[in-house]
This record gives sequence, structure tokens and C-alpha cells, in this order.
Amino acid sequence: QHWTQNRYALSRRLWQALCINNMNELLKATLEAIELESDNLDKSFALVDTLIEKYGEKNIASRLYSDIEPYVSEHVISDLFGILLWSTSDNGCELMRTMENWLIEAQSERQIKIALSLEAYPFHDINKMEQVLKVISSKYPKLESLCNNTISSRKESDA
Repeated sequence: QHWTQNRYALSRRLWQALCINNMNELLKATLEAIELESDNLDKSFALVDTLIEKYGEKNIASRLYSDIEPYVSEHVISDLFGILLWSTSDNGCELMRTMENWLIEAQSERQIKIALSLEAYPFHDINKMEQVLKVISSKYPKLESLCNNTISSRKESDA
């Protein structure tokens, strides 16, 4: 019964979001759908497509991030950005450049966690990735494990 209620709520939110002109409401509906769907993101993909239409693709990651409330979990934001990787016309190239800039600038633990939670590795060059993540590890000791795991995982996948 709980699942049925969630499906009904998602269908209602999808319909409402498609009719919404207010981007903040659309973004909120999209984030709620992502949080509720977790494994099967069909409706979330449809909402993200609408977000792309409303926001446009240019600098979408930065603009969405600035509009997202601080209480939204990093996991939900990384799921949103993961969907964007598959949904933008450039296959997420601009979004990944934004994530790489967040890592290079290393100004926010939250941004770093989001950037390192995507399904794609940052930086084409593994040496550049290692260099940047080592700087992050020294600046944010709490993130050292995440950085080391990302490096290890990348080395294993490249082997």
C-alpha cells in the first residue's frame, strides 16, 4: 500500500511539474521524485528533461546547485546530476567540467562529495585526478577516505 501511495504521489507530482512555470517548484518536484524513486528513476528522468527545457543546459549544474535548498541530501543531488549526465545534449561534458572545477577549487565539502559521487570519474587524466584529490585530502581530512577510494576504484577500472 505504501508503494501504491508513493506511485500515486509521483504521478501527481509529475503531472503538476509538467504544468509548472515556476522553476523552484519544478526543481523541488524533481528532487522529491528522485528521493522517492531511488532505484527506478523513470519519472525522475521525465522531470529532469523538463528541468533542462526550463533551465537550459548552459551552466545547469551550478545554477541548479544554487537553487537547491541546503537540507537536500548530497545523495539526491548526485542522483540528479547523474541523470543530467545521461540527459544533456553534450552527454554531461559541461556538467563534468563543473564537477572538476568544484574539485580544483575545493571550496565546499558538499560540492566535493557530490562531484565524487557521480558514476563518472572526474578528469580524463588519472594523474590529474590523483593530484587534485590529494590536495582535497590534505585540506579536508574527513574526505581522505572518499578521495582514496575514488583513486583506487579508478585504478582498478583502468587496469
